[in-house]
Amino acid sequence: MGGAVNDIFMRLNIHRRRFLQLPCAAVLPRLFPAAVTPAASYYEFRRDHILGTSFDLVVEASSLARAEDAEREVLAEITRLSRVLSTYTEAGEASRLNRAEGTFPVSAELLSVLAAYELWGRKTGGALTCGADFELDPTRGVARRTGKGQLNIDALGKAWILESASRAGRRSASAVLLDIGGDIVVESRSGESAEIDVADPLNPWENARPLTRIRVSRGSVATSGTSMRGRHIVDPRSGLPATEIASATVVADNAITANALSTAACVLGSQDGLRLIEETAGAEGLLVTDAGRQLRSSGFAQLEKPLTILTQAASQWPSGYEVTIEVPLTASGWKRPYLAVWVEDTKGRLVRNVGLFANKPRYLNELREWYSVNATANTNWRSVARPTRGPGKYSFVWDGIDESGKPAPQGPYRVFVECAMEHGSYYRQFGTIECGATPAEAMVKRTGYFDEVAIQYGPKAGRA
Repeated sequence: MGGAVNDIFMRLNIHRRRFLQLPCAAVLPRLFPAAVTPAASYYEFRRDHILGTSFDLVVEASSLARAEDAEREVLAEITRLSRVLSTYTEAGEASRLNRAEGTFPVSAELLSVLAAYELWGRKTGGALTCGADFELDPTRGVARRTGKGQLNIDALGKAWILESASRAGRRSASAVLLDIGGDIVVESRSGESAEIDVADPLNPWENARPLTRIRVSRGSVATSGTSMRGRHIVDPRSGLPATEIASATVVADNAITANALSTAACVLGSQDGLRLIEETAGAEGLLVTDAGRQLRSSGFAQLEKPLTILTQAASQWPSGYEVTIEVPLTASGWKRPYLAVWVEDTKGRLVRNVGLFANKPRYLNELREWYSVNATANTNWRSVARPTRGPGKYSFVWDGIDESGKPAPQGPYRVFVECAMEHGSYYRQFGTIECGATPAEAMVKRTGYFDEVAIQYGPKAGRA
């Protein structure tokens, strides 16, 4: 679903409050907005189930054909390196090393990742490890197991793939932004920058207001934390889940450094984690504790762009109540379909737009029903730094405010989910939820593009 997106950078007719901060609904960014030249355009590509998560790519290229070449090169490099670094496939080199006894010949890529774990294990006092003990011999290109434990190189292995794949895309594109599950690499020309939203770990819905917005011209952004997959980060020194840090976002010169620092900060905690970031040349970070306290490295504020804060009326629902909508796209390996989520009253009148995924505004009419009530719609487009999500799992929230910024009354509402694929099928379903004095649940029937959608109305709940 790639295509020219120069027209994406227009500002059209949906007010930010009316569209519930839709830029955070994973519709990719205003990439280097001042840098578009007549000889080049920006193109977007979106997929799911790449490295077990979402895949978003923006490239600047001289033609659609060159942009598609860049996407193919990026995907080919991801495929090649996942066969080397994945521990989830029996035939993968990392998996074979896990089973090996004695000396094992390793590729330059796997050797480099293991060496990175060795380096960061020393820097963090053992807070970041690959889970197994190895002795490396770079001159011979071999590794030898020296202890027990199962090899797990997911964090830095993914970072290595991200970095290498973005470089592969530069063979055909003059600028690349690659976002795999919320970890981002920006490969731009001098002076250009991308705007990246940092998700709030205590309110991590796709359409929620971001915690902050940063500008990055070259380098990597990595976020680790508990908001998407719970307390999955384990302190290897104790074997216990890491506590205190809800999210750690790090901007660094490369993906290995950014990912190592963000993961280690979650293990080390706020004081030691922030000190490690400060001691690393070229790195800046933002840590958020479980209690919501924000801690910035000394230079992080220089990356930030002020956010506009809009006031709105209080909801007429019980205090703290909201509607959450969980949309699981099917495991297809396809390009991500166009997706719209919105709310209507029982008379068929639009109440609130909730979420939108799309590549090219000129094809928004493929979402036929959504387009019929939003024919002039558009928004800002940007990327969101967040902890890695599961593939095809997108969560939205509605706070009880309508399109005009006024409180919606208590009563029944229809939640619509509409999907369309370019040159593919079309699906639209809805579920009715009662938004009254007590909690309620509803569902939207599954289709060929999304599984059963869960709708819940009730008190706001934490997701860590």
